[in-house]
Amino acid sequence: MEWEFGITVRRYGPAVHVTLAGELDLDSRSALDDLHAACGEGIDVLLCDMCHLTFMDVTGLHRLIDLARSADERGITFFAYN
Repeated sequence: MEWEFGITVRRYGPAVHVTLAGELDLDSRSALDDLHAACGEGIDVLLCDMCHLTFMDVTGLHRLIDLARSADERGITFFAYN
């Protein structure tokens, strides 16, 4: 069974809460690229809730690491949990 990938983004002041759902793989690339763009000015913390992920391949893991590195380069603290 294949699960469609989805992202829910909520912003609370300087914190952005992101919930990932479904399969984080090569097909989810554009959604994570959009997330990079959403982390603009005034963001201090990016929190990534992974409890609704059903699958993550190596490509998805690399995209998540890229997101964390990009956040760090911009002075944004990154947390991934669940």
